[in-house]
Amino acid sequence: MTDHRFLTPDRIVEWTRFGDDVEITVNYGASDCAAGDAVLPQSGFLVNSPSLVAFRARKYSRVNHEDPTLFVLRSLDRQPLVASRQVTVHQGFGDRRLDFQARVVEVRESEQVLAAGEGRQNRSTVRDRN
Repeated sequence: MTDHRFLTPDRIVEWTRFGDDVEITVNYGASDCAAGDAVLPQSGFLVNSPSLVAFRARKYSRVNHEDPTLFVLRSLDRQPLVASRQVTVHQGFGDRRLDFQARVVEVRESEQVLAAGEGRQNRSTVRDRN
C-alpha cells in the first residue's frame, strides 16, 4: 500500500493505492458517491489499474445503471485495457451494458472481447450497441 485516504469527512468512502497504478475506492456509506467516472452505491467499489478494472456501480464511464451492476475486465495480452486486443469481461449481475474502448457493448455472458479495431468479437457473446 503506497497511499490511503478517506474521501469523506465521515470516513465512509476510502481510496487506497497499491504501487504506482492500482487504485481501489470503496463506499461503505448508505448513499451513492462519485468516484471518478463511476457512481458507487452502498458497498460499491471501483478497482482501477492499467490492465484490470472491476466495479460494483450505478454508473461507469458513459453508462448509467438503474440498479448496481458488477463487472470485471482483464487484459489477456498484458497490454493496458485501452489498447488490449483481448480482454476477458466477467459480468456478475445487473445491467449487461458496458462502455468499453469508446463503444457501448452488451455482454451476454462472461467472455473474451476483442479491441474495437479488430472488427469482430469472439463467439458472438458481445454485441456492439453503437
